[in-house]
Amino acid sequence: MKKIFLFIAGALFISNTYGQEIALKPTVEKALIKTSVINESNKPIVGEQVFFTSKTKGQKYKGVTNKEGLFSILVPIGDTYLVEYSNLTKKERHNEITIPSEPAYYTWDVNIKFEPARVIVLENVEYEFNKANIKPVSFNTLNDLFEVMNLKPNLTIEIGGHTDNIGNDKSNQILSLKRAEAIKQYLVKKGINAKRIQTKGYAASVPIDDNSTDSGRQKNRRTEVTVITE
Repeated sequence: MKKIFLFIAGALFISNTYGQEIALKPTVEKALIKTSVINESNKPIVGEQVFFTSKTKGQKYKGVTNKEGLFSILVPIGDTYLVEYSNLTKKERHNEITIPSEPAYYTWDVNIKFEPARVIVLENVEYEFNKANIKPVSFNTLNDLFEVMNLKPNLTIEIGGHTDNIGNDKSNQILSLKRAEAIKQYLVKKGINAKRIQTKGYAASVPIDDNSTDSGRQKNRRTEVTVITE
């Protein structure tokens, strides 16, 4: 919802990552976006990342919700922004907002309501063939997971390794566990407390597709994150 003010009576105070209070108010060049994020039970979601991407210049702006599920951010006027939020490591589209180019004091309200995922497949996470060595193509997704855990200090997860049904069950179980543990070690080395991460190797016991096809087996070879506590 758009509001235009010719006079600003006071400043809005928000808390940044370090708990300091910063006053934000719109200017003739930058609009103030006031954002709230809640779940389907109307409870605030803490540490939620919301992204505003310029449709013309591609510039990205990001805010992170406080304990009340709120944050405010300034973005340049005269642009359309794609609004996305982070559902664990997946970005979900919310909507687009267009801020006029005429100089004025603009304030936008962005209200996001969604139920965070409890289980998610880590996309683009790959390993060396028949090994637990993580390929570099995986690092972007794992860094996103690290950032989520860093912003949500109460979040604990299980990392589950899954294989297809090729090979014997015992070797598949060992491999799937080692791969899950490799992801855990990656996060721990970056600073996440090891107590917040459980690991389990499921081998081929929980398929999500048909193991009789190449595409099905490829989907079954996956790494999943399951939320234990938030």
